[in-house]
Amino acid sequence: MKQKIALIVALFAPLILVFSSIPATEAQQYTDYEHDKSIEKVLVEKRKGNPTYANYIVKICAEESSKKLGKLLIHSDMESITLDFNRSLAKGDCTFAGAVIKNKNIENLGASFLN
Repeated sequence: MKQKIALIVALFAPLILVFSSIPATEAQQYTDYEHDKSIEKVLVEKRKGNPTYANYIVKICAEESSKKLGKLLIHSDMESITLDFNRSLAKGDCTFAGAVIKNKNIENLGASFLN
């Protein structure tokens, strides 16, 4: 039981650290995302000390009906990362996903579902 709790804490610790270190005024909110209305950019910023990488976090919500989450593709002008959710969101629920991704132009960061 203690191992399961430690594993859960270890999985969510990076997101907790990212959100706790960013004042709310610095997070850039974007609405009407270009690819999927259920995906909203929450954080887009260059990494301090390494400008070739960016922190990129999106919020995914099931507003109109429940939503099956499969694979989410997070992409930039230099690389792509695939995240596998394999779960469902009930209507009205939201979740977050993100990555540290290599890029040249921070404006080219995007996310879309592959299913």
